[in-house]
Amino acid sequence: MKSMHPPTTPFVCAVSVTGHRRLTPESLPAITKAVSDILAAVRQEVTNQLALAPQGLYSPGPPLLRCISPLAEGADRIVAGQALEQGYVLQTPLPFLQHEYEKDFPAAASKQQFRDLLGKATAVLELDGTRKPEGEAYLAAGRIVLEHSDLLIAVWDGAVPNGIGGTGHIVAEAEDRGLPVVIIDPAHPAALRFQFPGATNHWGQDLNACIGRLILPPAPLPETNPVWSWKDHLRDWFSGGGSGSTSPAQYFAETRPGPTLLGRFPAWFEKTLARKKPPCGPGTSDCLRFRDRLAARWKGLCALLAGKRPPDNGPPRSTACAWCDALGFDRPAAKQAEVLLAEHYEWADQLAVHYAALYRAVGFLRHLLMAVVLVGVFIGSYVKHFDAVGFGIQVLAFALILLLIQLNAARNWHQRFLDYRFIAEELRHMRFLFLLGCVPASARNSMARTYTRENWPAWHLRNIARQAGLVPARMEPALLEKYRQRLDSDVLTDQINFYDARKERYGLIADRLSAFGIWCFIAGLGFIALRFVIVWLVKDNATLFLDLTGNSVRVALNQISLVIPSVASMAFALRAQGEYATLSTRYAHTREDLQRNQQALQAMVRPTRDKLANFSRHLAALLTIEVSEWHGLVKNKTLRPY
Repeated sequence: MKSMHPPTTPFVCAVSVTGHRRLTPESLPAITKAVSDILAAVRQEVTNQLALAPQGLYSPGPPLLRCISPLAEGADRIVAGQALEQGYVLQTPLPFLQHEYEKDFPAAASKQQFRDLLGKATAVLELDGTRKPEGEAYLAAGRIVLEHSDLLIAVWDGAVPNGIGGTGHIVAEAEDRGLPVVIIDPAHPAALRFQFPGATNHWGQDLNACIGRLILPPAPLPETNPVWSWKDHLRDWFSGGGSGSTSPAQYFAETRPGPTLLGRFPAWFEKTLARKKPPCGPGTSDCLRFRDRLAARWKGLCALLAGKRPPDNGPPRSTACAWCDALGFDRPAAKQAEVLLAEHYEWADQLAVHYAALYRAVGFLRHLLMAVVLVGVFIGSYVKHFDAVGFGIQVLAFALILLLIQLNAARNWHQRFLDYRFIAEELRHMRFLFLLGCVPASARNSMARTYTRENWPAWHLRNIARQAGLVPARMEPALLEKYRQRLDSDVLTDQINFYDARKERYGLIADRLSAFGIWCFIAGLGFIALRFVIVWLVKDNATLFLDLTGNSVRVALNQISLVIPSVASMAFALRAQGEYATLSTRYAHTREDLQRNQQALQAMVRPTRDKLANFSRHLAALLTIEVSEWHGLVKNKTLRPY
């Protein structure tokens, strides 16, 4: 995190190709011209729309136009050649290792053309495909093409797919993903046809829509300006103002989060509640006495008030190039991509932690301040000459509750931590997926996805994925085995330990808050019983002790019996606000799922790129679902003062 603000990305538009290998010589000039016109139109449309885009969305500098082509004979090479002539950058996924793939081109001239184009590629990803089952290797390469693409050029005759990995199959998958496809019929190359959800069959209009969707983040919903009564305004104000929306402009304007007293409170509170009592007994040397434990808690509170940041007990962070170093990737492009992903992750993660702490602190303090209100009631009613002090405590506590609720709504801490956490978790997965040429579903371009003001993070993730691009690598057995081991030790093991620690911590907090609440209720019943005994046995004007009469003692016990159950309710409210019991159960289930996946990974014999890619996608989906469900759990948890 060297910069003062979260990093932006340059604008990158990736055009890919699928098409027939065998094209008639008569159709080649017309197909070449159609491809050239498409690439030129994309370049011009990108230039025009970027000139009108708001400042600050992208890094300074010209846009980067990229071509993704496997360089098979025919359409692949036509598009790659024309793209290079127009200044596009070429990246190439190969279905096999290079020496095996070259067997597809028996003619010496074709093989030389392939090598010439391959030498101009900035990144070549050689897959470990095999010839059997037929077509699987080409399908794997085709899917990488789709995942890294924003627009697919398909030189296709429209025939129904009759095999795996062919042009028709890739076009069908592109349609399922909602990826824009420009179809060039070899029999009628000039009749271009756009294919995507919402296409109008007007070339210029459809291209404008596709490029505009890439460049501009989702716009906020238009203001309807409803007519509100004073009751509506009052209700909205007391409800915390609802949940607002974040935006790229707000995210890119963020600064490095520093420690705040309000933000440190939840960590100290949970750490104190979850602290384990050291074992005590004969022969135990590390048994702490009560006063020692009390001193430790006082020391922690003083550190909180002094502004010291509590230690981060989360999963250990890996270094920026940990994956490349572990796998032996010494190519600068691969390391630059991992550093890029690490920088974006660190920013999103730290901002999410910061705003989550602020949001949760407001929730905690809301309940604690209600207990302060009860203390004020007790002081004002039963402590002589302090009725004004008690009243002041009540008013101040209520005012602080309303202030904190409105501060959360005005600063939008709730939505900021949710959106930034989503970005961070997707980038966490991207850091191990990109090495296999995979892109998370949230970062792929899809015209079928409905963009709203609430899912601009998907727009940002696409930009990051495009900037990272295709990793240059050879999927050889030794590298794949290293990847499997790294995935086991540094992803699965870390996540299992993380969820296990959180499950135990939140379960302990939930149990202790419940126990505290139950004992408060029992104590309240005890005071009620004591009051009953005094009412039954002691006269009103009888002096008991410290010049207290029976009547005054009964009144005091009555108030205490009301206050203590209220404190118990506060404990249960804190338990519900933090969702500690629910999260502990969820984390236990997630840990079990991860353990089953770890066993499957460890049992994997002769890992191939396809096996590891499928496993990694499944693992990312599992973790994404867990985060998404948690996201939904707290999405509508709007803070209110009541």
